[in-house]
Amino acid sequence: MNYIAACEYYTGNYENALRALKHLHNQEPSNLELIYEIGLINLENVKNHQEALYYFTLGKKLFKENLSKVYGEAFEVVMDPADAPDIYFFIFEGRAQANMALKNYHEACTDCNWAIHLRPNEAQSYVTRAIAKSHFPNKTGLCDDLEKAKRLGIQNLQDLEAKYCR
Repeated sequence: MNYIAACEYYTGNYENALRALKHLHNQEPSNLELIYEIGLINLENVKNHQEALYYFTLGKKLFKENLSKVYGEAFEVVMDPADAPDIYFFIFEGRAQANMALKNYHEACTDCNWAIHLRPNEAQSYVTRAIAKSHFPNKTGLCDDLEKAKRLGIQNLQDLEAKYCR
């Protein structure tokens, strides 16, 4: 984050921080960290979930373009997820949260699938995917996701387990 945006952010002037970051984004449209920061501020601070989704979707598009250049069109099969930079995981995690806020549960589930593929030991993606699945008529895999999240250290899942897994 640049200095002006950081100052604005840390003083709670999120709109001004976004304005500064968007100005930078116009100069560096392929900067994934910048795209992520804009999406995250929209998601967590401004609560503009539609705009957050827009920026996280830009990140998803760059993810696919970048990995297709390196590995080819079937990059999902060829790449080693451990070699992918963390920013890709964060983009999918943020996109899942934005989709959840917008009640796009199928998209959120797909984003969680990618986040889990990239970082299978990050517990929150399993919880988010389970909650997304709770909105589906067929809740297949929901309890498995909760169990995996528990094994990875997430606490306080009793309410979800009681509602869907007993």
